[in-house]
Amino acid sequence: MSMDLKVYTLNEVKAMPLDVVYKHALHDLNDIAKQKIRNHKYCTTPHMRLFYRKRYYLRNDIYHPEYNPDGTIEKRYKRTK
Repeated sequence: MSMDLKVYTLNEVKAMPLDVVYKHALHDLNDIAKQKIRNHKYCTTPHMRLFYRKRYYLRNDIYHPEYNPDGTIEKRYKRTK
């Protein structure tokens, strides 16, 4: 899943057809709605925090002694000595 994000200038947006602008605006509004759902009170419970932390380490293949002991990327600067 590669995301190529292009930053548009105001002149480029004004030159776009309105249906393209509406499509991009709808996509952004859907992203905001999804973000509100993720930030809901249920998602901040300890159980869900643990779920999201574990998912982060597994998805990015980062080593963590508890969440992902098989991870290949080791971030040593985050460890205590």
